[in-house]
Amino acid sequence: MKKILLVTCLIFSLLSPSFCKAEFQDSARVLGYSGIAFVGTLLIHESGHYVALKYLFPQDVNNVHIHFDTWPAKVSYYDHGLGTGKENFIHLSGFIFTRSAAETIDASNLNSKFASFIYLFTRFDMPRYVLSSALKQFIDYPHPGGDVHSVIKSWAPNENNQILIYTSLLTAMIVDIYFDRKEIKKHLSRIFF
Repeated sequence: MKKILLVTCLIFSLLSPSFCKAEFQDSARVLGYSGIAFVGTLLIHESGHYVALKYLFPQDVNNVHIHFDTWPAKVSYYDHGLGTGKENFIHLSGFIFTRSAAETIDASNLNSKFASFIYLFTRFDMPRYVLSSALKQFIDYPHPGGDVHSVIKSWAPNENNQILIYTSLLTAMIVDIYFDRKEIKKHLSRIFF
């Protein structure tokens, strides 16, 4: 019930900022766009896992479902022995979809605030996952979990090697964001200026 109320409030604030006081209209619109962009990014990310499971490895899995009733949303399936390589690809397919969506939005040159919100949320999907998994790993959180940690754990069972991989990934993310700074700045300026 709380989820329905939250979604209703976000849609209401997006579509009806005129019901807010004048000084809050832009904030209501930004909140609405942010909420819809977040849910859209979640759907794109989980759809990447779904497509990888359903269409790339149909002989290895049964009963593929996207669950939005849990937090975070997840894709569940019955595994017939995928193997590490296929499992890693499935974990990474969510990021492949979100980054592809970001690049498509940027290449299409859509000149709207909403497109810029979607771009930013999808563009920072993988860096957000890497950063949160790295922080959980660094503070010895009992279950770092998530797509990134599952792949890193399969590459390097040793915790010191995992920290080295996280450090390398975070460095690569910073470099990637640096090279994409003009596009990121363009979308940020559409939203805030």
